[in-house]
Parts: sequence; C-alpha cells; structure tokens
Amino acid sequence: MKSAQCVLILAAWIIDWICVFKVWPDGLDRLQRILQEDLASAALLWDSYREFPRFALATANFLYAMLFKLTGIHDMGARFAEGVALSIPDTVVRDTYIANFQAIQVAMVGTQMFGIRLATLLMFTPFLGLVYLVALTDGLVQRAVRRASGGRESASLYHRAKHLQLIVLVRVRP
Repeated sequence: MKSAQCVLILAAWIIDWICVFKVWPDGLDRLQRILQEDLASAALLWDSYREFPRFALATANFLYAMLFKLTGIHDMGARFAEGVALSIPDTVVRDTYIANFQAIQVAMVGTQMFGIRLATLLMFTPFLGLVYLVALTDGLVQRAVRRASGGRESASLYHRAKHLQLIVLVRVRP
C-alpha cells in the first residue's frame, strides 16, 4: 500500500477509536452497525450496477487481508482463541492481545469500512472526472468570451461571488 493510504487508514482508526471509546455509549456495536449500513447504502446507491457490492466487499476484504492477515494479527487471534497451552513469550503476547482486543477489533472494522468507502469513491471517479471536465470547459469558454470583450470583467464577478457566499451561508445555516 502507498503511504498516503496508510496515513488515511491510520487517521480513520484514530477517529474510530475516539468515537468508540469516548463518544458513543454503545461503542463497537455502533461501529459494526455503521459498517453494515455503509454496505447496504452502497448496494442501494449502485442498484443499476449489480457487481458493486461484490467490488466493495472485495476492496474491504483486500485491505483487511493486507493489514491483518498478512501481518499475522488475524491468525494470532484465532490461535489465542483455541485455548491451547502456550509458551511464556506467547503468553505475554496473548495477554497484550487480550488487553487491546477491543482496540484491535475497532481497527479491523474500521479498515473494512474504509475499504467500502474507498470502493464507493473509486466508482464515482469517472463521474467526478466528467464534472471536472465540464467545469474546465465552461471556465475556458467564459475566459475566451471575456478576452474577446464580450463578457463581464472578472473583478466584478469576483466581488459578486464574494457577497453571494455570505448570503448563501446565512440562509443555509438553520
């Protein structure tokens, strides 16, 4: 994974940990409900594209596998759950794992939620590209009109837009 993705996943984990341990009274249960709601809303959002839920799950599972199965954290939890006798170093690791189990679960669920949201963003990328292309074309056409002395001067548009932002902010806030 690239470093930008790692930073984003780490930021998502930190936000999830703060919400689970400090903000939400039901903690991890709420985070798991949010994960299920994200998956359900993604399926509704992409109703015309029936493969999207599989793509979203594949993305979430890929990120989970890269962070927890490849590093052995998933297997470690499964091995500690068996209850077999362990060596002294493994017992120390198991005690540390158990002490931080809820934080590890939050990271696991947060990673899957990040994967679903990343898949949604990836699916919107062509649409966002089209929006940017239309905005670029419109801006270049307006610039060509102004250069041909057929439109308003940019400074007057800027000042009108500046005042319009204030009006929109005042009306939007409840």
